Amino acid sequence: MKFSQYRSRLFGAALAASLAFSAGADTVTNTFNFSAGEAVPDNNLSGLLKVGAVSLPSIPAVQEIRVGLNISGNFNGDLYAYLQKDGAQSILLNRVGVGSFNPFGYSDAGFNVTFSDSAAADIHGYRTAPNALTSQLTGTWQPDGRMIAPNSAPSLFNDAPRPAMLSSFEGVDPTGNWNLFVCDISAGGTSTLNSWSLQFVNTVTPVPEPGTIALLGLGGVALVVAARRRKA
Repeated sequence: MKFSQYRSRLFGAALAASLAFSAGADTVTNTFNFSAGEAVPDNNLSGLLKVGAVSLPSIPAVQEIRVGLNISGNFNGDLYAYLQKDGAQSILLNRVGVGSFNPFGYSDAGFNVTFSDSAAADIHGYRTAPNALTSQLTGTWQPDGRMIAPNSAPSLFNDAPRPAMLSSFEGVDPTGNWNLFVCDISAGGTSTLNSWSLQFVNTVTPVPEPGTIALLGLGGVALVVAARRRKA
């Protein structure tokens, strides 16, 4: 067999093996649920801080994260909430509904929602989404993401940028303590944090079998030997 033919076959085998490994990539989802059952202090910026411990030694970095939040209460527009770890932060709620035409926000009773950057709509204006409202808001929503103080003037919410999305956690080590903060910034009524959750979605490529690695290694050696003979 000519050297060029042998080389082409070896490269073809290596490429096929590489494609097989890529095709074998799996989506792995790990979910951590945290109970709470604690009241959020009314009209108090000190709020409620909860810590959730995560252990994922096999996952070195966050690729995608989703957050579940279950809050019962009576005035959603009072609430501000964020998730934080290792200096990264995502604003989940920032006084939903507040804007120039609604200085107090939505008066609905609680949330049982999932936050995902890939959701169709921003939770801040959920009443504008079709069929969104139930007695307790449900569904999957983009986080609020507005990194402005919750007691800012209502007009500032209109066009506030949204840098504090869940993508802020990409590359962060998931193992360790995650901090969820919730506060109620206006008097009247009390909300309760019932539970929350973290869901990590990662694409994992399986490690090739030792036999496959050995086969490719032997092929590489043979290629070098063939090249030397060709030069001799």
